[in-house]
Amino acid sequence: MERFGNRRRAFLFSLFASIIWSVLAISIFSNFNHGFIGLARSIDVWIFGFCAPGFVFYFFQILIQLHNRLGNYHYRVYELHPAQSEVVNHLATLFSRPFLVIAVYIAFCTLIISFFSQSLWVTIWIAIIVVLFWIPMIVEFINGQNALNKIISSTKWQALNKIQAQIRKQQESKNSDTPVNIESLNRLMDLYERVYNTSSLKITARSTLELINQLLLPLVAFLVSNFDKVIKLFK
Repeated sequence: MERFGNRRRAFLFSLFASIIWSVLAISIFSNFNHGFIGLARSIDVWIFGFCAPGFVFYFFQILIQLHNRLGNYHYRVYELHPAQSEVVNHLATLFSRPFLVIAVYIAFCTLIISFFSQSLWVTIWIAIIVVLFWIPMIVEFINGQNALNKIISSTKWQALNKIQAQIRKQQESKNSDTPVNIESLNRLMDLYERVYNTSSLKITARSTLELINQLLLPLVAFLVSNFDKVIKLFK
């Protein structure tokens, strides 16, 4: 949260990223244009680089690191079935919502850029951005699932160790051969098996569908903005 709120660090990072972006983008655009693209368009490229590759990537890399950090904490969850705990569901939502916003943002930028120019090099550049966007999104999804699985697995083994301690205590008691104690041992062993067989994975069909929807948003925007070219391609 301190890194999120550090405006100076975010500004300096975005400024540095925008300079690198401008040097690369203006060079590539000028090469495709067979000449310098002009001062006005160069300023547009820099502003876009400051807002998109700058600020967005700054917060993007913090969000990706957030998974590993939150995965190292201990939470009060339902120990007998951690995957169905309220806090785990909240964390799963926390991991997916920010990237949905970023997906909408990139889709919006794709439409805006396409409306201003329909040249081939802009189309190619947008396609590259969409593909590059998918890579961190997939990495984010894997990191988020690993963090959730780590929380679930850690809590699950804590519960199993407690049950093991109770079983050991029952076995070492003086009245271990009594019917009551045997019945208690059987219940503890059944409970151990039930907890052990619970899933340690939070990944569901819903989370996978959410990832696919996030990946498709920029692609749909790209296809809509280049609909005539797509139709010609299929023809």
